[in-house]
Amino acid sequence: MPSGVSFVPVDFEADSLAMCLIQSGFDPSRAALFSWLAVTMYLTRAAIGQTLAEISGLAAGTELIADYMLLAPLRDADGNTFVELIMPVAVEHGEPWLTLLTPQDMSALLAEHGFGQAEHVRQRDQINPELWNRSDSLHPIDLSVVVRATVGGHDR
Repeated sequence: MPSGVSFVPVDFEADSLAMCLIQSGFDPSRAALFSWLAVTMYLTRAAIGQTLAEISGLAAGTELIADYMLLAPLRDADGNTFVELIMPVAVEHGEPWLTLLTPQDMSALLAEHGFGQAEHVRQRDQINPELWNRSDSLHPIDLSVVVRATVGGHDR
């Protein structure tokens, strides 16, 4: 692990991300990369907005890479089956999925909180096209989207 990597626990529903990071030695005046994967579906829309607001208040050039679960009409049939099977298990384990979004929803949240143009990449575009044609149970599903946005509107 690189020497500059730190893990900082944060309750996105209750804590200030910026304060938690600063208390752990983070320098908010330097651009950073936030990898916020497999989190947004577990948060309320308000907590997502608050976190985006805090990240967008950091140095210009700070980048965010996040993912979000799609609403049912935007998923494929296998994605919907996955949700039907897994969502109740998540609830049973105390981790309900609270927020599902469209790309337009996520773009609006990002823009509202000071991010520049958002780049959305669907799972179909992340995986070799040949894998989508698999006939076994290991074929990919269209369930979520990865988004990349930059604070200050300047993409790198």
